Amino acid sequence: MCGFLLICDSRIVGALGLREFTDNNRHWLGLAFLTTTALFVVNQSEEIARWVRNKIGSANLKKKRLNRLHSLTEEEKQILRYYLAKQTRTNSLRIQDGIVQGLVAAGIIYQSANLGDLRSGFSYNISDFVWEYLNRNPTLVEGVTNTYRTDGPEW
Repeated sequence: MCGFLLICDSRIVGALGLREFTDNNRHWLGLAFLTTTALFVVNQSEEIARWVRNKIGSANLKKKRLNRLHSLTEEEKQILRYYLAKQTRTNSLRIQDGIVQGLVAAGIIYQSANLGDLRSGFSYNISDFVWEYLNRNPTLVEGVTNTYRTDGPEW
């Protein structure tokens, strides 16, 4: 509004009944206009910087996951092989297993439910990116065995 009052034709400002107010307070209107414009520019710059950081972070995360997928141990391959063999996104795995927690820490799988038990495990889903990548590159889970692993009951 400050910018409108400052650059608008005086006839329009007069028709709005704001000519005297604009003439008497032009310096304050200018200061308010400059301040709000500066704050807007800073805010937009911050939004752009946040977007760039998120894009860079996503790219780095993707690169780390790819590197991790190309250096899987046989035990990790067995867990991931289950998802591909059964064409499912969920597997029951023991929460106290270090191999499972290593895959969770790498962002390859994640615990999808808090209901479960220590014997038959908890539900773990495969991340979308890993699911798509492994379905395109199934040779990544080939290893010295052809078995897969689940800690839950086989139905």
